[in-house]
Amino acid sequence: MKLKPHQIAIFDRGYVDYQQYAKWTNDGVHFVTRLKDNAVYQGLQDLDISDSCPTGYIKDEKINISYTDEQKKEQVILLRRVVYYDVEKKKILQFLTNIFDMDTEQIGLLYKQR
Repeated sequence: MKLKPHQIAIFDRGYVDYQQYAKWTNDGVHFVTRLKDNAVYQGLQDLDISDSCPTGYIKDEKINISYTDEQKKEQVILLRRVVYYDVEKKKILQFLTNIFDMDTEQIGLLYKQR
């Protein structure tokens, strides 16, 4: 997939390629996806959730995820994890993105429009 800087790729959690996510981040391409339930990450910093954000958004944080590159070296990518509790479905949704300059709710709304 050839994307240009500032474009946003939105896709389901069936596609997981941290090396690709790192390349997009370095190239200025943004993405929003769902974080797999078994993903391993390190929480770094809680981000503020605006008081005007709808109920259901329960966590917004910077995280690190490690991956192995083509040369078999361990690399780390800085990402953002937004957690939303869907009351109707009684389900927790975890969004993964490299967009740090959007409100919490906007990340969830982007994913919803995929």
